[in-house]
Amino acid sequence: MSITDNVGQRICHVQEEAARLIQEGRPAEAATKLLAMLTECQTADLWNDLATAAYISGDLVASERAYRQALILDTSNRQAAVNLSFVLLKQSRFAESLPIITPHLVSLTSDESAAMRGLVTR
Repeated sequence: MSITDNVGQRICHVQEEAARLIQEGRPAEAATKLLAMLTECQTADLWNDLATAAYISGDLVASERAYRQALILDTSNRQAAVNLSFVLLKQSRFAESLPIITPHLVSLTSDESAAMRGLVTR
């Protein structure tokens, strides 16, 4: 097993553990685990997961920052772009959200579209 495989396995383990903690209503603990892994390895998916934990904790500033970091690492990361757009729309920052979400509008799921409409029309 190579070092890269070992890191990849650890990332998967941390992401699974973070998802479990979030489902259990413990997003702050999930964020702690994700931050620890991010000190070892920076990936867009880890930043996206951290941002989601922050969002669930109610910290929109940290959530936005982490989603933006995910997009710096992977400009084509659809999930981070959609999630960042939700954070911005939740704060009524429509003009800022538009260029981020526009490339992904055709790929939105029906649930994502409905949630987005709800934020725009509130």
